[in-house]
Amino acid sequence: MFAVCGRATERGIRERNQPLFFERAPAKESKRDRLIAASIRWQRQRAEKLRADLARKEKIRAAVAAEKARWDAKLEAIKAAKPERRHHQEIISMVGAWHGVSYEEIMSPSRTNRITAARHDAIVAVWENCRLEGRRPNWCSMGRAFKRDHTVILYAMRRRSIALDKGRGE
Repeated sequence: MFAVCGRATERGIRERNQPLFFERAPAKESKRDRLIAASIRWQRQRAEKLRADLARKEKIRAAVAAEKARWDAKLEAIKAAKPERRHHQEIISMVGAWHGVSYEEIMSPSRTNRITAARHDAIVAVWENCRLEGRRPNWCSMGRAFKRDHTVILYAMRRRSIALDKGRGE
């Protein structure tokens, strides 16, 4: 197809950006070329999105690492400030004083409501705050400390709604 609009000058320069007379109009792009161009555009856009996602994920990773370091520092501070564990007899005496019961009464075979409530609270307090035989108490060591069977310890813990985790000994 020939272009018909515009005029040729002596030097052959186009006027008004129109093709010269008898100059061929540019050929139309084929469907294949258009598809290839579209595919390249899509791949470039996808690469840009992936770069942006990678940058965002790196920022998130850095923020998570900083937060983890902050929490680790807090945990170390808590561990350093952790108070020394008390001896079980001292804890039993303190709980007994709060209930108005002596250490001997808590350790006695008495089953009155007042003494049983104090004994159960003492069992829970020793479970939470004490080390027996150099490690975290288990049911048997608690039973020996209170001169009772370990099932008494289990019953007291259930009565006070304390979670019973089997692997308590450290």
